[in-house]
Amino acid sequence: KSSRQSLKSMLLYILAAALSAMPADAFQPALRATGSARVGLFVGARRCQPLALVASLSARRRGPVHVQMNQQQAQDDLIIKLAEVGPLDLPSAASQSIKQVSNPAFFMRIATLSDESADEVQKAKLAALASNLVAALEVVVQRTDERMDESADVVQQVLAAAAEEDGQFELPLQLARVQAMREALLERRHLVDEGVLSCLFAYMKKAGEDELDGMVSIFQTMLQQWASIEVLEAKPGNAILERMLLQAPDNWPLILKEGVSSDDDKDALLTCVQSCVEKVVLQKASGSYGQRVQAEFLREMIAQIRNV
Repeated sequence: KSSRQSLKSMLLYILAAALSAMPADAFQPALRATGSARVGLFVGARRCQPLALVASLSARRRGPVHVQMNQQQAQDDLIIKLAEVGPLDLPSAASQSIKQVSNPAFFMRIATLSDESADEVQKAKLAALASNLVAALEVVVQRTDERMDESADVVQQVLAAAAEEDGQFELPLQLARVQAMREALLERRHLVDEGVLSCLFAYMKKAGEDELDGMVSIFQTMLQQWASIEVLEAKPGNAILERMLLQAPDNWPLILKEGVSSDDDKDALLTCVQSCVEKVVLQKASGSYGQRVQAEFLREMIAQIRNV
């Protein structure tokens, strides 16, 4: 059953959601489990982990003490590295490890290293780092706020393209509106970065918690369209797969029914999708939103191909 929702009300909603949901995600881009409220790219999405490197069995057997020592050494190395960075370059350097440096324990470790050091020059560098890092984090916060505004603008522009002429959303989205959304994404493809994707995930999560299924479906469609555009850019080289990428996921079963007539066809298609995983998913930063979107999108595609 179709329903209508105004573009204005949706934009007001996502702007309000941004105030509560975006800062934490912006500072901690690594993915974390969101519990039972998890919302994925597909309705009834299965709980699954994004593609990422998995620790070997021998590494897991070494236990938590070994891991803790490695983490402390990594923290100490980061502190020594940042101590050599000038004040003007510190905001950029700190932003690359924002999750670690924004933790109070990081400052406590700087103090500990300073107390333990017998080198007066090193002590002075660590003292300067502690002082300069506070100012650097303030700069990072300001830049993050600016990026959040820019990311929200991109999302709103794409949403506007999916609305009807009277500013309302016809749910489920009609084919013409989905195509308009895709064209808007293509025009802004260079602007869709981790900030925009994290913005979308934050909005979608908030809408899911508020049980606004219509809004969730719109955000899911936007992420699905972005994922298909990215995979097409990798030039899959398979007519059936390219046809699937140009169609909504709801149409995949019909495309597969018409295009896959033998096990050889299925194997060829699965091989091609696996190649896309290597070209697209594994090339993105481990744990990034971009990797999560692509992994879930291609995983659903693989599942449907195997079920043919």
